Amino acid sequence: CFVCSGSVLQRQWQTMGAALCGACGSVHLVDGKALTDAGVVGDVLPNKPTYTNFSADCSLDLIFAGRRFKKTMTPASTQVAPVVEVSGKLDAKGLYTFVLTDPDAPSRKDPLFREFVHHVIVDIPAAALLHPGSKAVGREVLGYVGPAPPYNSGPHRYVAMLFLQSRGEVSKAATASYFASGRVPHRIAEFASMFDLKLVAVSLFQAEWDSTCDESHKKIKFVPPMQYRSPTQLAESQKPSAAPSVAEPAK
Repeated sequence: CFVCSGSVLQRQWQTMGAALCGACGSVHLVDGKALTDAGVVGDVLPNKPTYTNFSADCSLDLIFAGRRFKKTMTPASTQVAPVVEVSGKLDAKGLYTFVLTDPDAPSRKDPLFREFVHHVIVDIPAAALLHPGSKAVGREVLGYVGPAPPYNSGPHRYVAMLFLQSRGEVSKAATASYFASGRVPHRIAEFASMFDLKLVAVSLFQAEWDSTCDESHKKIKFVPPMQYRSPTQLAESQKPSAAPSVAEPAK
């Protein structure tokens, strides 16, 4: 991968068809085949030549609390917004959009709330992405919300994408209007088409429920559907004062 500069042997992550870096364990979806094998084409991006023939210009990495992301993360380790780091070819004068989205809400087999959008930053200068350890300076359209997949919902895919803004700065009013309904359900492909965004890099990690997710659900006042409630949530639901289930899906 670009990050490791060819210093390690890349091998195939068979369950996702993605390039897995042997040094850092990061998963970079480097071409259209990897996007398709991972289900990103179909579940997030349309099955069109733009994406099936995709070839990454760079590697996109997420640094959580000083640690580079790996193919499997825990919700507990991803609650603070990551540093976004890019290595490879970028347009030095270009502006970029970063998106992190979950197409598997509330579960991959029952994606009723596809997609839950975890983070959107637009108007990021290339220089802010190319300097290791720098924050992705730009305009935050949706603030970061960490992964919190429901109990018994299986692994969720968290798809990080970097787009080149072909028309320069993105309209503040237009993005506010697009996300006026909140984080869910949305289609990032639709968002990209609306603002003429060109995909340049994709990475992916998985996360599955841990005990911190229950607390995250409380913060957004969400009670999962019965089949996705943890033992603690089931017990609490028996109490007269338990909050009713709401339409906002788990992350």
